[in-house]
Amino acid sequence: RTYEFNRPIEWLRASTRVTYTSWSFTARRGQYILVGNLYTPAEQMVGLTYHNPSGGHAHCLNSKIASAELRLTRGDETLLELRSARKAALEVTVLEPEHPVRMVL
Repeated sequence: RTYEFNRPIEWLRASTRVTYTSWSFTARRGQYILVGNLYTPAEQMVGLTYHNPSGGHAHCLNSKIASAELRLTRGDETLLELRSARKAALEVTVLEPEHPVRMVL
């Protein structure tokens, strides 16, 4: 079975929270709810400087060994629960120069 949360109205209704070392979200479609969380300690990330073609720069904070959790529910029933320890990719881009991730480039 395929569960899709990719219609523009679902993008607008989704909630998300991003920190330097995590990304969590909740998406809804009808009676289905998908909750996701990707996270890793700052020590398991590296930072790269991205130079914008139009000027300025951003810090790309990246980990290829993040953890991930996904849960799909319908009402009070959990239909699917997935976990991946240290096997997920997480990338966050920030403009702030002060963050807990070590910059390598």
